[in-house]
Amino acid sequence: MDACPTFDANLAQRVEAHFLTAWPAMGEMDFDGWRVRISGGYSDRANSVTPLTPGRMPAAEKVKWAESFYGARHLPTLFRITDLYADTALDAWLHGRGYKMSWTMETAVRDLVSGAHPMQALAAHASVMLEDAPTPAWIDAALAVDDKIAPHLAPFTFIVNHIPAPRAFARLLVRGNAVAVGAASAAGDLMGVFLMRTHAGHRRQGHGRAVLDTLLAWGHGQGARTAWLQFDRDRAAPKALYRGAGFKALYNYHYRRLGG
Repeated sequence: MDACPTFDANLAQRVEAHFLTAWPAMGEMDFDGWRVRISGGYSDRANSVTPLTPGRMPAAEKVKWAESFYGARHLPTLFRITDLYADTALDAWLHGRGYKMSWTMETAVRDLVSGAHPMQALAAHASVMLEDAPTPAWIDAALAVDDKIAPHLAPFTFIVNHIPAPRAFARLLVRGNAVAVGAASAAGDLMGVFLMRTHAGHRRQGHGRAVLDTLLAWGHGQGARTAWLQFDRDRAAPKALYRGAGFKALYNYHYRRLGG
């Protein structure tokens, strides 16, 4: 793993807390130290259990409760296990119960103030349109670049409309056609970047980087000092994009799904 030179536990906890706020679910609750989230099946991050603290109840009882909770809603039971969770035995217990690991996600950070990638090198690209709300035009652009959204349009629309302000929604058009989108939310000295998508026919042409740079410049203007984002570690293209933009690994998480 391409890790930060020194793991910053405090930063990791603050980023994780910001993620849980900045990427909203349609419904969520805290259940004895575990965050339970549901959003109609769109976005694993918004339809899973994230253990935060061990709590007082036996983990086995809480897992069975989660299985009943999601099963009653005709959704798979999905656990999001982070490197930050203290009870390392939970992951092995889930594996023994039949929970298969799906993929590992990386949470990466970038300093917006100093370092090898100074903010002076970033600027809002003239070709990128930036708005403070997910307008119908931005929704249409997201649908155009990612065909996986359309079957989940209602929960997707809910999530993006409830990303807390200050926020930014970016889209890049080429000859009137959407080719890339992205979004961001800032909170104090942190900003998160989400929904980075580039149309399959327009990749490796700098469009994603233009959207990313524009969002980072926006976040810096909001007072953020650190940017964070999350991506599938097994996908080479986003990894290359984010490493090239100065992002370094902070912590990982993986999913375990009942039945695989």
